[in-house]
Amino acid sequence: MERSAVTGATGSMHGFPAALTSFVGRAGVVDEIAGQLSQYRLVTVTGPGGAGKTRLAGEVAKRVAGRFADGVWLAELAAVRDPAKVAAAVASALGIRELPAVAAADALAQTLARRQLLLVLDNCEQVIDAAAELCGRLLLGADDVRVLATSREPLQIAGEARYRLAPLTLPDPDNPADPDGSEAVALFADRARRADASFALDGETAPVVARLVARLDGMPLAIELAAARVEALGVAQLLDRI
Repeated sequence: MERSAVTGATGSMHGFPAALTSFVGRAGVVDEIAGQLSQYRLVTVTGPGGAGKTRLAGEVAKRVAGRFADGVWLAELAAVRDPAKVAAAVASALGIRELPAVAAADALAQTLARRQLLLVLDNCEQVIDAAAELCGRLLLGADDVRVLATSREPLQIAGEARYRLAPLTLPDPDNPADPDGSEAVALFADRARRADASFALDGETAPVVARLVARLDGMPLAIELAAARVEALGVAQLLDRI
């Protein structure tokens, strides 16, 4: 394999999709995980599907990118089904082309040994054992590399710090008409306004939205999908259907 692009300027980010929506809530969580990455070389963010792990990892990456001379690199593993192809997928994400005589894991270890970067491994759960094995090898051989992983379960290797991602905060159930401070309501309102510019969070809609996001357990993906239908159904009918 030969290295082609693992060089970016300080603070550069590679492979991350452009964010088309605003990041709502979890500012404190971003701070906490950024702090963990200053202490630990492997941090795994865990949580169920739809909890917002991928988007959160991107926000953390932006926060800490300036710490790494060779930038932050995203390796997306959601489409990888064969554990034997994990190393090749990561190498490809880092711009390392495969050569027949060199194993992907070997090339990665050799290249990253000379780099200072953060590797974001997203959606590790389908190939958890292979991802864990690769992380262990890279961290042992590359002193200036750190890894931020997202997965439904921890990698369970030595040196791993874990962050269990909680749902978005919900309104006070005793006062649903006052949703101030609720991340779940803020996210719904933001996405609802994108779907319907006339949507407003007011005395009539706020209690309905509060019950709706509570019924969705504060899960970001479910909230976004519901908010996208607000123009067609309105919040009252949405609540009835959920």
